[in-house]
Amino acid sequence: MLGMTVLSTLVEGLVIGGALHTAAESFCVQGTSMCETLQPNDRLLGERLTLHGGNVRQGSIVAFPDPEDSRRILIKRIIAVGGQQVDLVDGRLIVDGITCHEPYTQRQATLPLAHSARCLADDISYPYQVPMGSVWVLGDNRSASRDSRRFGAIPSKAITARILAVYWPLSHRKLV
Repeated sequence: MLGMTVLSTLVEGLVIGGALHTAAESFCVQGTSMCETLQPNDRLLGERLTLHGGNVRQGSIVAFPDPEDSRRILIKRIIAVGGQQVDLVDGRLIVDGITCHEPYTQRQATLPLAHSARCLADDISYPYQVPMGSVWVLGDNRSASRDSRRFGAIPSKAITARILAVYWPLSHRKLV
């Protein structure tokens, strides 16, 4: 009888653990591309449930594999979704003809990246129409971010999690 209770508890634990792993993921911020919103070494909680069916929203912070190195995970903010038009004019970010108010950028200019041999998206020109089923992502620290200005729009299905909160260090705890 006691053995069956232990086995039952173990199975329940495995089921609950599997469900949590399917629904949530933890991340560690590498680099400064999301400063001041996220700091290097912040530990983040991401959720996967709302991503099913391509449910992504402008303004959400998301995680996805780096298009240039799939072993790395990038964390960026969704600026525009499929069908929207992105333009960069005199350091301003304009989506669908409206200049974006972005207090999280600390008033940094949003400039196109200079085309180079290292740039995957040399064919990006502005205004840029985000393809359906894709998103345009930028880091909040625009001067130190490898983002859609470099590699173009990413498929919505490439997003692995929507970031919900910073949980560590305790002094940085917050919802994002």
